[in-house]
Amino acid sequence: MSTAAISVLPDQHALVADSVRVTIVYFYVHTDLDLDNIIKPILDALIEVIYVSDFQVADISAAKRDRAGTLILEGASPVIIEQLASSADDPQDFVYVGVELVNLTTLI
Repeated sequence: MSTAAISVLPDQHALVADSVRVTIVYFYVHTDLDLDNIIKPILDALIEVIYVSDFQVADISAAKRDRAGTLILEGASPVIIEQLASSADDPQDFVYVGVELVNLTTLI
């Protein structure tokens, strides 16, 4: 079970039982990892923390961004903006993971 994920959740959170969309963005400084190699471990780490089973993941959006490059933050999660700002003087790799309910009748 992921202690990092648990540490940011409210005390009385409930597991999601419906289908979800997971958004993963890997921000890196020096180590450019293969994106496909980080998706499965993250999805597995969220089992019994956010959702009951990774079978519930209906949509995945994944990206990686070099922190040395120019980043356009329009529409970015406030969590991403806060992390980028707080570590601007000493940039470190970090991963943003967002989970939201998904309507299975809506096409992508």
